[in-house]
Amino acid sequence: MDLEKLPHQCLINAEGLVFFSDFDSGNLIRAVKVGHNQYELWIAPDAINKGLNYYRIWFYFGIRGMKKGSYRFTIMNVSNFKLFTSPLYKPVWRAVPGSSEWQRVIQTTTFTNNFASSYKFSWNFDCNLVDNEIFFALAPPYSYEHLIKTLDLYESLCPNDCVFYREILAKSLDGRNVEILTISAKKNFTNEREEKEHGFYPTNYPRCFKSTKPIVFISCRVHPGETPSSFMLDSIIQMLISKDPRGMSLRNNFVFKIVPMLNPDGVARGHFRVDQNGINLNRCYASPSMLDQPSIYATKLYIENTIGNRVCFYLDLHAHGSRKSCFVFGNCLDMPKQADNELYGKLLEMNSPFFDYFDNDFTEKNMTAKDPKDHHSKEGSGRVAFFRSIGLIYCYTVEASYYIPKGLHVVAPLVNMKTGRKCPETIVVERYFVQVYNRHMFVDIGTSILTSILDIFKANPLSRLPATEYKTVDSLKEYVGAFIQSRKQSKLKKSLSRSELPKVNTDKKFMDIAKKSSKLPTMMLKNSDRNNELTRNTVCRFKSSYKYSSRPKTIDLKYKTQKCIG
Repeated sequence: MDLEKLPHQCLINAEGLVFFSDFDSGNLIRAVKVGHNQYELWIAPDAINKGLNYYRIWFYFGIRGMKKGSYRFTIMNVSNFKLFTSPLYKPVWRAVPGSSEWQRVIQTTTFTNNFASSYKFSWNFDCNLVDNEIFFALAPPYSYEHLIKTLDLYESLCPNDCVFYREILAKSLDGRNVEILTISAKKNFTNEREEKEHGFYPTNYPRCFKSTKPIVFISCRVHPGETPSSFMLDSIIQMLISKDPRGMSLRNNFVFKIVPMLNPDGVARGHFRVDQNGINLNRCYASPSMLDQPSIYATKLYIENTIGNRVCFYLDLHAHGSRKSCFVFGNCLDMPKQADNELYGKLLEMNSPFFDYFDNDFTEKNMTAKDPKDHHSKEGSGRVAFFRSIGLIYCYTVEASYYIPKGLHVVAPLVNMKTGRKCPETIVVERYFVQVYNRHMFVDIGTSILTSILDIFKANPLSRLPATEYKTVDSLKEYVGAFIQSRKQSKLKKSLSRSELPKVNTDKKFMDIAKKSSKLPTMMLKNSDRNNELTRNTVCRFKSSYKYSSRPKTIDLKYKTQKCIG
């Protein structure tokens, strides 16, 4: 690839310190020393090559030459992004070779007005290391190069009974690979291969075999700065190739088609939201251009022409800067399909303490709303476009917060569906710190995304539903349908709280269901007086007695081993 040199991926000598951003996903264009250990910094807007001046949000750079002491850094030209205004948000840092994980800056941050259209974001940092390169970023980065290495690792860890097939779906405008993965049990394929669309699949490798099972399609990183979505996808793939009985059921019952990075050029260029032409690719699905948006065009063509009649789920993974919980954007359908639609959002809440059903948005308004900057409609998003084109009910944008959700609730224990016995789990969280990146959180979120699909199709070998007051997915769907009817009667745009449900609908059957829902325990986070730390009571998930541990697992990318979290 003959790539253009970008002004914001460079080396800057700032009187003793060397700032550098000349790497994949880097973004820093200027650095000036203004006082003792005080530096003013500037970042580039997305698509600076096109003369655009908005989306000045993503930053990622390194520093050489730092000595022990206190430093203050101020980015002078950030956009008015709600994430910066939260006192709980902190940028992340990492020392190389001294630190293997990204950590939150623990010192004070400030966000103030600078000029008419610019703001200043500042943080203090106490350096206790020498002879290290110190990196700072908006959130833990997940670069294009890191993705390729991670996929290589997952492919090597795939079990013998599993297909992990990698193909190049398309080439990006800069010539990077847009890969598509196929993951399933080997028995779920015919001897006939999928068609090769003209202009795509640029290698000479044969296409994957056609599947005989329903397809779950998952895409990620259409917005390059939303790195939490890639960590969610990591946990999804880890579950799919694991020996966990739920992972085995997923492989046996479904074929997963995954595009892990739809906008690799935006990622590599250090953008936050758009591609190199300043286009929000998640507004192009209605009528994408083969020349200007090849990854979106190829994805749309593949879903509608090749696998459309077999797709049962579409999930597009994102991150959200203005909310503190995980939730989904769904479509607005007529009843009774809407009950099926919102059932998935309710199951996510029941399977993970990080999802909140009442934060989900299934309104018709959210299907047609226009972006404030470019005024493009959400009709062009993947979620809405594929609902319109193939009539898919289970079609969602899944949003994860950049840091810990606003509140946690208790989830029911797992139940072995063969024996009827509860399967105690590992204690996932005892003392929770607010942080942008938390391995436990993303493992839990990714697992719940998949197990909720198993619950809908009644194929979950370790389900939480029998341990709830609903007992079955049919009973839960009945509650969701009653809730939707009550919401319509209330004529309120937003969801009602559980305590408000009985006031809207006096039907005895609905009252019983609503009363059961109101008994669900809630566990809220509370502020402590030091470093914006949030703590909560312990959520107990006891150690599993099942043949395969139900403890969520993470893969150590350094040593290529699986480790249980506990």
